[in-house]
Amino acid sequence: MLDCMTVLTLCILTIVGPVGCTGTEAKVEEPPSPNEVVLTRSQDSKGKLLAYVVSNDAVRATSAWDGSTGGPPLSMAKTINLATDYLMRKHPDRLKFRPTYIALQRLWLAQNGEYYWFYSLQMSPGVRVGAADTPKTESYLVVVLMDGSIVEPRAE
Repeated sequence: MLDCMTVLTLCILTIVGPVGCTGTEAKVEEPPSPNEVVLTRSQDSKGKLLAYVVSNDAVRATSAWDGSTGGPPLSMAKTINLATDYLMRKHPDRLKFRPTYIALQRLWLAQNGEYYWFYSLQMSPGVRVGAADTPKTESYLVVVLMDGSIVEPRAE
């Protein structure tokens, strides 16, 4: 059985869909190499283009999931914690990060004809250490595979 947050996320994605995706399925871009797939792309706060690229082997190493067996192999709460920890290591001057958008996206690998899932989280920081209580306006995209691994963005 899917938890309420997962059902809500899937409903929202079905209605509006995330940027760069159709419904809940990731739009597979031209891969940098034959054994890689671009999960998504974004821009950082300075306008630099970033690609979230992962090897087919890394995707296949995650749990295949079709939704009929209950919630995703990696819970949304665990995913948020992983994304927050990752960003706190990269940006230690921030007090906290909060998700502003969470997408559960499906990816089909032609090599084995299986569907896999991953999370995309848009995270916004709270106040900076030593700064006034003014929220920062920048946000960061974090892509998390179902085994809990974070996909590091590559500059394009």
